Amino acid sequence: MEEKSQSWLLRLFNSSLFDIVIAMEYLFNSKETGNRLFDFQASSVDFYLPQLINMYINIREVAEVIHPYIIERFNVEFSLECYWLLNAYGVSSFKKNKLKSQGYRLQQLILNGLRYGTDNFNALSPESHYSNGLNYEERSKSEIGPELEFIKALMNIGHKLKGVGSKDARSQLLINELVMVNLNLPARVWLPLYARSIKHIVLRIPNTASCVLNSKDKVIFFHLSSTMSEPWLEKLQRIRDSSPYGRHPKWKLLPVIIKTGDDLRQELLAYQLLTTLHNIWIEEKVPLYLRPYKIIVCSSNSGMIEPIVNACSLHQIKKNLAVHAMGNSSSEASHPTLLTHFLGNFGVMHGESFLIAQQNFVESCAGYSLACYFLQVKDRHNGNILLDSEGHLIHIDFGYILSISPRNLGFETSPFKLTQELIDVMGGIGSDMFEYYKILLLRGLIAARKHHDRIVNIVDIMIAGSQLPCFRGGANTIKALKNRFHMGYTEQQLQELVEALVEQSRDSITTRLYDNYQYFSNGIL
Repeated sequence: MEEKSQSWLLRLFNSSLFDIVIAMEYLFNSKETGNRLFDFQASSVDFYLPQLINMYINIREVAEVIHPYIIERFNVEFSLECYWLLNAYGVSSFKKNKLKSQGYRLQQLILNGLRYGTDNFNALSPESHYSNGLNYEERSKSEIGPELEFIKALMNIGHKLKGVGSKDARSQLLINELVMVNLNLPARVWLPLYARSIKHIVLRIPNTASCVLNSKDKVIFFHLSSTMSEPWLEKLQRIRDSSPYGRHPKWKLLPVIIKTGDDLRQELLAYQLLTTLHNIWIEEKVPLYLRPYKIIVCSSNSGMIEPIVNACSLHQIKKNLAVHAMGNSSSEASHPTLLTHFLGNFGVMHGESFLIAQQNFVESCAGYSLACYFLQVKDRHNGNILLDSEGHLIHIDFGYILSISPRNLGFETSPFKLTQELIDVMGGIGSDMFEYYKILLLRGLIAARKHHDRIVNIVDIMIAGSQLPCFRGGANTIKALKNRFHMGYTEQQLQELVEALVEQSRDSITTRLYDNYQYFSNGIL
């Protein structure tokens, strides 16, 4: 019997069905298949890098199996991301722990293997790194030192901003600090967020186009902000016109958010889960929309976030509408809604532009409704929900998922956020688009259920030895996640479930109370 089992496994490992998803599951459960990682595209493996690093730290047998692969992939970008993840999970605290010291040793191996002759970013000569025609070349191992110092310089600005009182003072400090960084540019440093997709070096940071955002007691600053009042392409052209390097044919503008004082490891997990759902729905041809944004974790309290351009928060949209409505005595102008914005930006209700934007809105609203239900996303106030220039609804800030909620009160009890304001954009209850919304929920649920193991495995691997607050529920976190896919339900029961989820969420009293709390405590409309 055992020989038969081994023969079946061998056939599976050598078949075309054996993909990275199965490999990760088998690696976690059986501590084997490490050598098969070499057979997959690097980008496929890189998606699961947080899981590989977590297993490396916490499961010695897995560390031994995947160690050759990590060493073989010893290029700068991959090694740097490994180094940051190891640092974020605090492997230095395990260096005297015989069962977990392998993570610390790997971190030191990476650092020693990529060490640069000087550790001082400010010691770089801009001219010597820019005099060869700006062409990107394969990065050498010696460039890790300047890159680490460049990222450290950006993160230090965030820490400095945190201690400054007024927003105007912060903005001026940000400009001044970026001027100092620019003194050392161009240099052969890069933004890790785009390292795999766009080979580049940083020429200059447009300091006057950067701004500071406040997020609770934390500070975010990002180089380039784009609001719906200035489309991204217009902003890009304006900055290019003012750049001393703007005439170069390979010039690009790369937006980035630098976040300090916050743990982005959970955001990275949310990115993986949303991307997996997004891919599942594409494969199953379900027209649901999600817009996952990339995350780079640099430490347990800092990192980089990909900005979503041509989008604005619902709070900011309603605030702008309220400002424009001042002096207008009509009831509609006095109480502007999201529908007011749609009519103002996409034209009359039954016009072609409006209908296209409305369909985008419904498909994205359905996608994020399911994502919020599966992942139990909380803190869904209007500052954490964006609307883009095509009408897509996009959720951001996934600090509260799975088994954690703001202050652990569990106040937002509805499956997802579905206010009357959102329903009005769909055309109201009973409208064709509202019915389409419910059909999409059902189709998306059936498709996600078919591939639920791809979602569950990502979470299951990360629970092992994890320090993330979203896993406070322990084994119950996984059990509850599996239950939300309702594997034992018939299609008829799933239809009834969708109706129940919509009814529980529709203009929920706890959603309205939470929005009111955010309005009175933080001024969020």
